[in-house]
Amino acid sequence: MTFEDEVQKIYGKFIWILDDFRININHINDLYKDFIKNETINTANLLKKSLDPKIKKKFFKKKSKQNNYYLIKPYNRAEEIKELSNNTRYSDLEKVLCIEKLEYSKKYMKEFIENVYLYGTQSDFLYRSSFIYVITLYEGFNDKIFELLETYKPEWFISKKSKKKIKYNSNIDVLTTNYRKRYKIFDLETEFTLYKDLKYYYYLRNILVHNLGVIDKKFTEIFGNHKEDIDNKIEVSKDIFNQLVDILILYFMFIKKTLIKRKDLILN
Repeated sequence: MTFEDEVQKIYGKFIWILDDFRININHINDLYKDFIKNETINTANLLKKSLDPKIKKKFFKKKSKQNNYYLIKPYNRAEEIKELSNNTRYSDLEKVLCIEKLEYSKKYMKEFIENVYLYGTQSDFLYRSSFIYVITLYEGFNDKIFELLETYKPEWFISKKSKKKIKYNSNIDVLTTNYRKRYKIFDLETEFTLYKDLKYYYYLRNILVHNLGVIDKKFTEIFGNHKEDIDNKIEVSKDIFNQLVDILILYFMFIKKTLIKRKDLILN
């Protein structure tokens, strides 16, 4: 297999994983929103009827024949929805409700309807997790590229001082320096047009993982010292997630094309 084939193989694998993941996550989000919206309308109509005590006792009768009054709360976790949907012990209504043995009233019904609409359209949890995972694909892609480069230029991955092997590092600042000074193949900062956006999202991932999504002073200093953003919490929307995926696809493409174009710097 030629160098070009090996680069293409790495590129093809990660492009496929990334694009397939994006399609599935967006599909899951759309299904979840439609599911919650439709079930909220159906449930609200049924709950209005249940205000009649006689109807309510019949409506909320459990499989055990035991009658209880309930406080209704929405599910806001995809795994709970999945688990309940596969559980035949519960009725269709109970599959979309989190039921506790507390007194039921109009207040709780109103709160339930409002909250389920909120949670049904709130995609931050899904896209925040997906955002973090996609950055790990960026790191995995880089590791595979480094592994390939090491087979042709092992000296690039040996410390001149300690003579020990240098670990692969996908930190965007370290990576940029290595490509420019150690490998001397290209300058990512000046040649990749979306470098600033990629760097922003890379550090945004660190904020999500290590600081619960709350912007701190260190983050603002990296990107222009916007002190007014300190303590603001980041919400990862569908648009932000898709923009990150688009940037990474272009990044993968840039690395592939540049390495193949400048293969003489690696093979000779």
